[in-house]
Amino acid sequence: MNQFRAGLLLSGFLFFVTVTQVLGQYTVSGLVMDDKAALSGVSVVLYEGKIEKKIPVNSTGDFYSVLKWNQNYFYKFSKKGYVSKIIQFSTEVPSGVNKSLLEPYNLQVRLFNVFEGVDTVFFKNPVAIIRYDISVGDFAADRDYSLNIKYKIDKMMSASKTKKQNPTRANLTVGNSSKTKDAKLSKSSINKELKRGVPEVNSPATLLPPLKDSYPQGVNSEVFEFDGRSVTRTVINDGKTLRVLITVLHHWGGCYYFINQINSGYICVSKSTYDYILQTHR
Repeated sequence: MNQFRAGLLLSGFLFFVTVTQVLGQYTVSGLVMDDKAALSGVSVVLYEGKIEKKIPVNSTGDFYSVLKWNQNYFYKFSKKGYVSKIIQFSTEVPSGVNKSLLEPYNLQVRLFNVFEGVDTVFFKNPVAIIRYDISVGDFAADRDYSLNIKYKIDKMMSASKTKKQNPTRANLTVGNSSKTKDAKLSKSSINKELKRGVPEVNSPATLLPPLKDSYPQGVNSEVFEFDGRSVTRTVINDGKTLRVLITVLHHWGGCYYFINQINSGYICVSKSTYDYILQTHR
C-alpha cells in the first residue's frame, strides 16, 4: 500500500512538472553549500527585471523556484560571513523546442567564507550564465564564461593564502598523461552522475596552485606530492576551453577522482565516469 501511494505521489509530481512547463513555466531547484556541507540560513533572491522575489530555502540549503519561459533572471545567493554570488539564468529557447521534454534544472551553488583581499565589486557580476545549449539540447552553463570566472577567483584566493603563509612549493611535472581504457558507459548515465554529484568535503583543488595562464593543446598532467598523498591534476585543452580533472592517490592505497563542475566546484565521481570523460576528450 505504501509503495502504491509513493508511486502515485511520484507520478503526480512528474505530471505537475510537465504541466507546469507546458503552461509557460520552468522549474529550477537547487542546493546551496560550502566546502563542508549544505548551508542553512542562506538568502536566495530572484530578480526578473525590476521585480525581485525572495525564494524560500530550508535548513538543509535546498530551494525551489518557478520561472517563466523566454525571460532573463538573476539569482543572488548570500549569507553573513560568506561571499555573495550571482547566477544569470535565461529561459529563452529556440522555436520548435518541445518544452515538456526539458527536465527541471538542478542548480548547485557553493559559497565560500569572506577572505582577506576579496574583491567584492567583482562578485557583483554573475559568476555563471545558464542558458539553452543547442549542442546538448538542454539548459547548460556557459563553460567558457564560468571557467574564466573560476580562474580569476582561484587567483584571488591564492593571493590571499600567500599573504598568510609561505608553503613549500610542490614538485610539478607537466606532460601528456597515459591513456586510459575506454569505459563502457552511456552518455545519459554520465550526465546523471555529474548532475547528482558528491561535493568534496575538503576539495583537493585547495591544495594546488592556481591554473597557469596557458596550457598546450591536448592533455596535460601536473603531479603534486604532499604528505601522505599524491595529487594529479589533468588539464585538457581542446583549443577552446579547459577541462580540469583531479586524481588523489593516498599512500595507504585509497584513490579518489574529481571532476570540475561549473557551479558546484569539484565533485567526487566514480573511476568509470572519470575514465569516460578523459577518454572522450583525447
